[in-house]
Amino acid sequence: IEPAQRARPAWQLALGLAVAAAVGALATIALVGRSATPESSAPRTLSALTNPDGMEVRFPALSPDGQLLAYAEFLDDANTSAIVVQGIDGAGRRRFDEDAGASDLRPRFSPDGRKLAFLRRAPERCEVRVRPVLAGESRRVADCAVGVPSSVDWSPDGARLAFTSPVAMDGGSGPGIALVMLADGAVSPLPLPPVARGADTDPRFSPDGRQLAFARGEDSDRDLLLLDLDRPDRPRVLSTEPSRIL
Repeated sequence: IEPAQRARPAWQLALGLAVAAAVGALATIALVGRSATPESSAPRTLSALTNPDGMEVRFPALSPDGQLLAYAEFLDDANTSAIVVQGIDGAGRRRFDEDAGASDLRPRFSPDGRKLAFLRRAPERCEVRVRPVLAGESRRVADCAVGVPSSVDWSPDGARLAFTSPVAMDGGSGPGIALVMLADGAVSPLPLPPVARGADTDPRFSPDGRQLAFARGEDSDRDLLLLDLDRPDRPRVLSTEPSRIL
């Protein structure tokens, strides 16, 4: 007669049950993962939207309906650029060569998709300009800050543009944000606190048009700010520490 086996301590039984449960759970996860692989994990093919024959393309922008693409195409000398508009399939490509001595940059479609706003830069001048999307000539609507990398934005109703003005606020050393009314060309610099260094750049309207976000500073030392347009003298800093805001 074999001697009776000694009973295992309770902690050993609990540990064994826990290990068995963990192994079972891992096996179940592995089986479910194999049988329910998401389609998003499948390889995706990237398609080029532009074919500039080796020329550099920058600042792409989609029309509100997603059917047109606008961008700045740098010309053969690589020192100037022109605005190009085309379908997202490449059809109907048009390049607008208006000023051989300047670079047209940073196009933005109007909310109704019928116009483009962009910046025209030359060594001694910077202009905010607006043009029809597919035909006609552009027109100057305001002067922007020379030598300051920035962009332009439409208000949601299409009545105003926000941009970096060449005029510094009292007590500041750098250019600030201004609004231009397209109906009459009236320019209104926002009464922001003075810029101590760099400039206020890259304004963006909120979807309801009541607020404006922008970057303040220079190079890799910039903050992201947000203001209510009915109280533009009190912007709020959104970034937690200075960084390269793009």
